[in-house]
Amino acid sequence: MGTAPLENIAGRQCHIFCGNAPRYLLLQPLGRHEQRSIADEAAFIANTATEPVCLVAFEVDDWNRDLTPWQDPAISHDPLIGQAAEASYAYIAQQLLPYLYAHYGVLPTVIGGYSLGGLFALWAAKCGLNIDAVAAASPSLWIRDWPSFSSEHPTAARYIYLSLGQREEHSKNKSIAQIGNRVRNEYRQLCQHLGISHCTLRWNRGGHFDDNARRTAEAFAWCVNQLARQHTRQHNYHIRHATPSDIEAIMAIIEEARAIMRANGNNQQWVNGYPSQQLIENDIAEGIGYVAIDDDGLLSAYFALLPSPEPTYAVIDGQWADDTMPYHALHRIGSRASAHGIFKTVTDFALSIDPNLRIDTHRDNLIMQHLFEKYAFTRCGIIHLANGDERIAYQKMRFF
Repeated sequence: MGTAPLENIAGRQCHIFCGNAPRYLLLQPLGRHEQRSIADEAAFIANTATEPVCLVAFEVDDWNRDLTPWQDPAISHDPLIGQAAEASYAYIAQQLLPYLYAHYGVLPTVIGGYSLGGLFALWAAKCGLNIDAVAAASPSLWIRDWPSFSSEHPTAARYIYLSLGQREEHSKNKSIAQIGNRVRNEYRQLCQHLGISHCTLRWNRGGHFDDNARRTAEAFAWCVNQLARQHTRQHNYHIRHATPSDIEAIMAIIEEARAIMRANGNNQQWVNGYPSQQLIENDIAEGIGYVAIDDDGLLSAYFALLPSPEPTYAVIDGQWADDTMPYHALHRIGSRASAHGIFKTVTDFALSIDPNLRIDTHRDNLIMQHLFEKYAFTRCGIIHLANGDERIAYQKMRFF
């Protein structure tokens, strides 16, 4: 892995270790006590991960304040504990990830850390952060109220690595001594939610303060290697018309997609109940609603494909790539966070129906904009919805 330039990204110092043409992004909160060992950690990841990665370790000012999600006297009596974790989350979702996506592309992303860093990573994934895996080495799950929070908030990640030192649960501190059972229970719960092949629990020799950098590196490397194996498997989806019996699953997908938007700083799209169940029911009745079903029979995505004319596309501040031929408009795309390759599947299907395709998105939806660019959509200009809101319009044509 390359050297680590220190770069200021949106007001925080970030240590960036980037290999050639990275295929995965790794995010880690970095305490002052970890700065001396971060280069060793990065080197270990580079030697054990099967794919090139970019490790971005962002400095935190106060380890306890910035990473503890809520107040716990067992951690500290500081009244500010529990008030800054949300700001750290917002920094990642709204500033760091968009910056990294712009520079490296929308890559599969792992968040991780050691101790409170591992706890923060697990908490962020349960709050809806758009990441693919969590590398939680010796996470501080002994924090009070974690079991109830965890059971009520399923993770957005697809893979989870947990580890613990064998001597950690033998602490004389009664709060910390809970860690063994807490981690075991977390692992069981994750196995039920994700499947046993999508999570692991590793036991390390020693206590909490032994070989932290290597343990964290092993956690990141496992996540990358699991994601790489999963990526090599073919993603197969079957597209069919949506039916009334799909509505419950469709609305769940819409809520999941909305949560991903919010977690990534997009607070103005899909607001005021849009898209409503009534709208989805109308799509289905009109024959323009579709679902994607994976190989296991799981409903993984929903979208609407409308024949022209789309009234909001009649006037554009810019110019359509072609404004003379009929087209179809792709709207209301939503998918499960665990469904990968969906956008290409959906657009390939849509282009098989009509080789002239139009679509739009909100300027804060950076994920969709990167997908449009990745799959060669032409940015055409700005259109306005019926209520006057702006959207960025794109078009793609496939003629043979």
